[in-house]
Amino acid sequence: MTGARAMKMWERAMAAAMTGAIGGGCLLIPGAGLREILPFAVIGAGLAGAGLAAGFGRAGRRGWAFAGLAAVAATLLGGGLAGALVQLAGRGGPGDLLEGVMMGAVMGGALVLASPFGVLFWCGGFAGLHLWRRQSARLG
Repeated sequence: MTGARAMKMWERAMAAAMTGAIGGGCLLIPGAGLREILPFAVIGAGLAGAGLAAGFGRAGRRGWAFAGLAAVAATLLGGGLAGALVQLAGRGGPGDLLEGVMMGAVMGGALVLASPFGVLFWCGGFAGLHLWRRQSARLG
């Protein structure tokens, strides 16, 4: 494995970890008794962050636009994956997998917007991820 490829894998793993932390933090901010689904939210957000890591770190205004779109997509995709995992684990109510995906995506966005602190945490976390990816692209 070449050095450049290993660095890309490392950056993707770090983006996944940071996105998982953002998703978990946004879940805990409202304090609505959702701690039992925290592992599912962190895993779902991490998988979404790994898949959308390329959307972060581009230069210029277009880079910020791509990062904003990637952040929204990671939130919706991460919520959907978390909802699917909750249904697969049998923790959700009666329903099928598609219902879990749709409910998770809706709840992911709603939990971010539930409080000003959630919005601030979400914006700050994804802005930090974008700046970190941009800096590592500049150095590497």
